[in-house]
Amino acid sequence: MKMGLMSLPRTPEESILFAKENGFNHVEVDLFKHPLERFSTERIKKIVKLSEENQVSLSVHTPYSMNPAERFSTIREAYKLYFLKAIEFTSAINGKWLTIHLGYHIGFPRDKFKAFKRTKQFIEEMLVHCDKKKVPLAIENVNPMPMNGELFYIGDSIAELKELFESWNSEYAKFCLDIGHAHTAEGVVQYVNAFKDKLVGIHVHDNHGEQDEHLGVGEGNIDWKTVLHSLKKVKNDVPLNLEIYDDKLKIKSKNIIEKILEETE
Repeated sequence: MKMGLMSLPRTPEESILFAKENGFNHVEVDLFKHPLERFSTERIKKIVKLSEENQVSLSVHTPYSMNPAERFSTIREAYKLYFLKAIEFTSAINGKWLTIHLGYHIGFPRDKFKAFKRTKQFIEEMLVHCDKKKVPLAIENVNPMPMNGELFYIGDSIAELKELFESWNSEYAKFCLDIGHAHTAEGVVQYVNAFKDKLVGIHVHDNHGEQDEHLGVGEGNIDWKTVLHSLKKVKNDVPLNLEIYDDKLKIKSKNIIEKILEETE
């Protein structure tokens, strides 16, 4: 399987070079750390050239803070304009897919279904533009939030994601498996089995099963042998993108994963 990484904390240009120097094949450009406004036409051309010269493929991750489930229509329309630009940007850099979080609901748990409906409609509209640009939209699973709080993520369970995928009539509606998030929910293998036919991206980080920690591989309690074996059986060509911030931990995690993959051959 190919190895990749998020463009954190480096710029996309620096990340491509770091990837090449350290044996990675893919970079996911993070638009939270590197906003769209910073990418001029000339800079986009430079990124494409670097990607091609170094044989490092690219994908894009929309800002985590953006909320397709936003209650207020004026703000939601502004999000739509930004996402349209993100689709254009992904196409311009020859991105393999565009990763998106489905948003969140603030308020009483009983009202989450209203936010769910807004997200469903939002993504349906964005998929029309993804179809035109031939950009796969990778829906990322998220970690569940405590039920005694007032913040709830959309798409925090297999059931919610299944309902959404069944409602969207687009070949560009795809799935990005976040291994760390799945470990805090129903389980990684369960997510792999549920969405293996739509899988285009994978985020890799560890935790202890209780909260999202973004630890290096082996620093939490994820059973990596079982996870990687299940992935190899269903999708051997999807990059394993490390969503880890420390460079030394990235390389250490890559080495651990590659050793496990060699042992499972």
